[in-house]
Amino acid sequence: MEVSMMNQSKEQTQISELLKAGLWGIKPDTTLFAVGEADWLALLKLARQQACIGVAYDGMLTLPKELQPTRALFLQWSSLVAQIETDNEFLNECLREVVSLYREQGLSPALLKGQGVAQHYPHPEHRQSGDIDLLVGEGFEKANDLLRTESDCEGKETDKHIEFCWRGVTVENHRISARLSHPCANAFYQKMTDSWFPDKGVRISIGDFDVTVPPHEFNAAFLLVHALEHLFSSGLGMRQVMDWVCLMQATHSCFDGKEYNRLLRKTGLTGVAKAFASIGVDVMGLPVDCLPFDLNEKDKKIGQKLLHRIWTDGNFGLYNKERIRPKGYWAGKWHTFTSSVSRCAELFSMAPAEACCYPIRIAVNSAWEQIKMRL
Repeated sequence: MEVSMMNQSKEQTQISELLKAGLWGIKPDTTLFAVGEADWLALLKLARQQACIGVAYDGMLTLPKELQPTRALFLQWSSLVAQIETDNEFLNECLREVVSLYREQGLSPALLKGQGVAQHYPHPEHRQSGDIDLLVGEGFEKANDLLRTESDCEGKETDKHIEFCWRGVTVENHRISARLSHPCANAFYQKMTDSWFPDKGVRISIGDFDVTVPPHEFNAAFLLVHALEHLFSSGLGMRQVMDWVCLMQATHSCFDGKEYNRLLRKTGLTGVAKAFASIGVDVMGLPVDCLPFDLNEKDKKIGQKLLHRIWTDGNFGLYNKERIRPKGYWAGKWHTFTSSVSRCAELFSMAPAEACCYPIRIAVNSAWEQIKMRL
């Protein structure tokens, strides 16, 4: 089925066209970029908000030169992409050093999302990078001790991970890759993690360095778990959808669709996957034969809700002006809670079980933090 997203602005439609061209080399509809039709400054701003500057740039290069932006703006965009390339090169270098340090001490870390997922992009160096997330499991305390002697500073520890600033890069050591709010779904998810970590991951090459990443089916589920938490708490941008889309496109020929659908069903993420797929097919041009399931009209409607949320929020919700957190500790906590409840209600049909349990989880976590502070 071909999915059609409605009610996009002109700039959003143009960015969608650039993403399709940048990801798959699909020839863009040049009429969208005819002289006077494209506000390239607005398009650059939108690409920045959605953390897809590099991919949109690759799409822009497929246009005839006379339809590309002015020389000044072209150079500005090129400069931003050059910085993304430099950031990725540095992050890959840091990844090599941290993973080598861990392996020398007998640890077997697995790389989560980030630079691992980037390798599925047509131009990995053009994915906007973030931090380094390493699943270390039972080696959590040992890995932390290693980074404490090497890092610049130590951040907050949660039930999932702890952050370190190392050579100016955020490195997160993970006890667990992620956590679902629904208890039964989470128990199954953790069991599936244990089924492959640490000995049954997939080895990939980043440059001339090998690193372990999750099996493709688990990875495609993990990306949804991670994205859903951001979606319920603050927001997410096109980059998170692109990560999932590029993984599906690159691995579909060896992808176990039956196993993946079982993972989705047991974790309550089927609706999330189909919403991502709806956006992937229409906005990003993902071929439908890369999907291990069919899409219907209901999936399309849920995808439209998600797409609206993505355009409104931007990357991690940083560009939603309505989400300004009020000053004051308790006012801020209440704002976070009520915002999350509102978002869960809005997106309930996408992941009903998680939408019901997520506000309870953050309320319990907040209460537990207060108890620990007073002990």
